Amino acid sequence: MSDASEHHARIEAENRAAASAFDGRAQFRAVPIEQRRVSWMSSTLATLVLFFGLVVIGLAVLLPAREQNRKLVHSIAQMQAEVDFVDRQIDINRQFLDDVTHDPELVERLLMRQTNRMQDGKAALDLHAAPTDFSASPFGIMRLNAPPPPVPYRSDVPSWLEWTTTSSSRFIGISLGLFGVASALILAPRRV
Repeated sequence: MSDASEHHARIEAENRAAASAFDGRAQFRAVPIEQRRVSWMSSTLATLVLFFGLVVIGLAVLLPAREQNRKLVHSIAQMQAEVDFVDRQIDINRQFLDDVTHDPELVERLLMRQTNRMQDGKAALDLHAAPTDFSASPFGIMRLNAPPPPVPYRSDVPSWLEWTTTSSSRFIGISLGLFGVASALILAPRRV
């Protein structure tokens, strides 16, 4: 029982200390309607300024990063198209070399072509009017057409957001955003 009475005594002492700290003379006063209206308007204004500042900072930081990522994706796609073209050409050349290794008739035809001789019993067609862009190299036969030229990169950033493309205007945008955030923190009504 002594533990319970000590516990109750300690709680009563804490309650007396809390009651003595409370100033009984303090009264709750009603806030006039005009002051509440000003407080509501200033808190709304502070919220809007804070939102505006954060949006401007976000645009100045995230939009250039997004644009740079899109440029990198575009250049990677172009390089992948070039790699695919080179891989196809390598496969065709490898197939041609395998055919040369296993087909003696093809080797004979290539040898005749390299030395500009005709096989016995065959005659060459004389084309004086035809253009002479003949190559003796057998790899000219196996050449693929070049891929189409790459499509140039086009940004999809709206014209009213082009200020995020230069570093000086981004700096100004971030400065204005920080000013807006600081102003919102100063304009926010204080609770006392």
